[in-house]
Amino acid sequence: MLVLLPDEIIDSVVVHELCHRKQMNHSSEFYTEFEKIFPDYKRCRLWLKQNGCRYIFYVLNLIMVGTDLCLYFRNYKLDKKKEAE
Repeated sequence: MLVLLPDEIIDSVVVHELCHRKQMNHSSEFYTEFEKIFPDYKRCRLWLKQNGCRYIFYVLNLIMVGTDLCLYFRNYKLDKKKEAE
């Protein structure tokens, strides 16, 4: 799902996870480290809180539509095979 997010948001998530290599928690030390590397993290974090659910539902919808299309074409193919027999 991350690949569908804006590049800057992906960067913030990657940096966030890499900062856990130094601080395995969400302490003030963690966020101090995070801010050193990614000074604009608060804006990206807010964006994720405001928009993250939209992306999750968008991806789930894509998965459901894709599944429905696969089933439709599978059934279509089976119907055609029955007609040919």
